[in-house]
Amino acid sequence: MIKLYNLKKIIKILICIAIIICLIMLIRYKQKNNSILTSANSKSTYKILVDVEDSKLFLFENDNLIKTYKCSGGKWSTPSPIGTWTIISKAKWGEGFRWKLDGI
Repeated sequence: MIKLYNLKKIIKILICIAIIICLIMLIRYKQKNNSILTSANSKSTYKILVDVEDSKLFLFENDNLIKTYKCSGGKWSTPSPIGTWTIISKAKWGEGFRWKLDGI
């Protein structure tokens, strides 16, 4: 008959093994996703051009115009800074800012 002390010890060991397996799976999942993102980004070069006077944003992929968007260039009291900028990070915004009104 297994003593209660030994049973608790076995359960603790099994829980530790399960946690280690979950951590290994999480690390492999992140490495796989990072390699996919890295390989996708290395193939394409994106550039964004903003025409503040016409309030338009132009998205280029490998020097080909992909899409044009309307944008805001700030107001007279706080104008957008003019210059060349580098994007260093990207946030996931979801669906955007379009509002859906019921009944319209």
